[in-house]
Amino acid sequence: MDDGGYCAEQQEIDEYFSTNHGLLFLSINLQQYNYETLEFEQIKKTEQFAFEEVSPFHAQVVIQKQQTTIDNGILFSNLEQYEVIKDFRVNTQTISSKFAEKTVISADGSKLQFDSLCSFGFRIDNKLGLEVILMPKLGEVLAQIGSIVNVIMLLKIFSNIINTTILESTLLDEIIEIYYPQFKQVQITRNVLGKVKQVHYKGVQIKMKTFKPKYNQLLDIARIKFTYNNLIQELSRIQMILIHQIGMENIKNIFKNGEDLQFLESDRLSNSPKEQEFEKFALFDQEFPFSQ
Repeated sequence: MDDGGYCAEQQEIDEYFSTNHGLLFLSINLQQYNYETLEFEQIKKTEQFAFEEVSPFHAQVVIQKQQTTIDNGILFSNLEQYEVIKDFRVNTQTISSKFAEKTVISADGSKLQFDSLCSFGFRIDNKLGLEVILMPKLGEVLAQIGSIVNVIMLLKIFSNIINTTILESTLLDEIIEIYYPQFKQVQITRNVLGKVKQVHYKGVQIKMKTFKPKYNQLLDIARIKFTYNNLIQELSRIQMILIHQIGMENIKNIFKNGEDLQFLESDRLSNSPKEQEFEKFALFDQEFPFSQ
């Protein structure tokens, strides 16, 4: 610059604008809370402006402040307040090269004479943003853990119900196969809940409206066969067959091969009467009348 001047010589200005520079950049550091480090970190925000000699402009930069309240107490509230620069916005407009000359006054009150290609005005927005950050309390964490445990228990109950349903269906199908051997060639496709979706017999798909009524009848019969009383009846029939085939005495000898249940003298309660010998148990210890 010349002595006492306010800018470069015109030749220097012409050489500057002859290059392909094109843009001006305005960068401001903002502050944002990091939930991982639990600290405020700086984030740089940049705005760009087209810079040409024939198009002077004025940019008004409005800085937005924010009041952040952090509650980082574990059991009780512990409030900490911070004021940070959250964001900024820019409003631009085209001006003449004499705009800054008419606006700026020197410290001694005298006016300066100069041309300007751009000017920036900064101000703080009169609207204050509010942000509240609440850290999880110990009680809330325990409540969430309890909710997770409840969900796990519900899933466990649900899985047990599904497993029980699948096991019951498998057992009932096996009972049906005992009385109807052809049923082994029936392939049943079920969903997760055990509902029948498709049925194939020897590779041929069967209509559901035809299969379901008959299958439900077979299931009812199989459930009756699977009841406790019916199982006792079936065991009684097996007992009768064994008696006819090998005789009652041979059956008694089979069960006598095992060791009797015995207790030590030290196991007896001190005030209980002493027995000479414990009673022996046998499954078939007497003759049972039966009808042929």
